[in-house]
Amino acid sequence: MSLPCLPVDERVILNASEWGFQLDRKGKILPTSDLFIAAVSLQKACLIHCDRHFETIAEVADIEQERLER
Repeated sequence: MSLPCLPVDERVILNASEWGFQLDRKGKILPTSDLFIAAVSLQKACLIHCDRHFETIAEVADIEQERLER
């Protein structure tokens, strides 16, 4: 089994930086890696996670995300 490769292009970088900026202005600092993961998933995949950061990103981005309960 393999995982699909999702490209990192200029749009991904711009989205991640814009979301990071918007969240920073609200006093919410998130890891850059989480911003990139969310930006790559935008309109390409549902982000299934156990990380509250993706719920925070969803406040400013139209990402499809679902939190798994432990």
